[in-house]
Amino acid sequence: MLTAHKIELAPTADQVNYFRRTCKTDRFTWNWALAEWNRQFDAGLKPSALKLKKQFNAVKYAEYPWLKEVHRDSHADAFSRLSNAWTKLFNDIKKGKEAHSPMFKRKGRYVDSFYVANDKLTLNERDVKLPLVGKVKLKESPRFVDKLLGATVIREGTRWFLSVQFDALLSVLKSKAEQEVIGVDLNVAEIVCSDGTRYKTPRPLKAMTRRINIRHRRVAHKVEAVKTAVGLGGKAIPKGTRLPQSNNHRKASQMLSRAHYHVGCIRRDFLHKTTTDITRKTQAAVVENLSVEGMTVSAHGTAKKPGKRVKQKAGWHRIL
Repeated sequence: MLTAHKIELAPTADQVNYFRRTCKTDRFTWNWALAEWNRQFDAGLKPSALKLKKQFNAVKYAEYPWLKEVHRDSHADAFSRLSNAWTKLFNDIKKGKEAHSPMFKRKGRYVDSFYVANDKLTLNERDVKLPLVGKVKLKESPRFVDKLLGATVIREGTRWFLSVQFDALLSVLKSKAEQEVIGVDLNVAEIVCSDGTRYKTPRPLKAMTRRINIRHRRVAHKVEAVKTAVGLGGKAIPKGTRLPQSNNHRKASQMLSRAHYHVGCIRRDFLHKTTTDITRKTQAAVVENLSVEGMTVSAHGTAKKPGKRVKQKAGWHRIL
């Protein structure tokens, strides 16, 4: 059975610096591969992940020498993921499903992560040995000791995690279900089951809106101060320009990141506990085909067709 264990890491400052550079390398490789794929496709060619990878490997160290500072897995896995994304797109189109083309990864708008192959890491009881950084402490021991398939280092807020994939031999204990089938009605405010059980959804973002807004303003004030100091006061930051960051600016950004991470933890905790409780008392759960994402999509609309009651709808979306 394929399963994974997500373990929090306790890296040093130098290791965190390497993790950040490796995540940027993964993003850069993905964007390079997607841009080249689109260019070749528009030119009438038939691009493939293998061809793009060979093309990139032929020029990467000559044109981008800084890639030598990170392990090669970080600028190799993006090609296979891009191939899977295009394959999923074409399969969804054939099946008549809603399909989305792969998108470029914008800085600060995607999950910071990078992949490490199973032959490049050594997982121990209290630490993991990663290429180029050595041993990184684990905050808990791995749950499985079966065949190791690979690992992904992920950043969430100010914390770093190691998601380890295993091919594990698990024995599932089957308990007698209270009901054969149960219906689940998904709503924004609560989840209602056919047996009368109600799960009131938490509203962590609503409770922390004031705190998050305050921290957003603190970060914005520090950014404006830096822009004024470099002569960009009141103007947009030119593309490719990197503003200097003070220690207070870095601390304010970390505090904002921790607040958003706390909201995400509450949501995931509710999701895991609710799904576990439902699956333990039934053999099958029937869920309606409801697009919660569509219910909570932005109501601003476009310039030609602006949305209505935008403020009211934004307040309703904020409770999630």
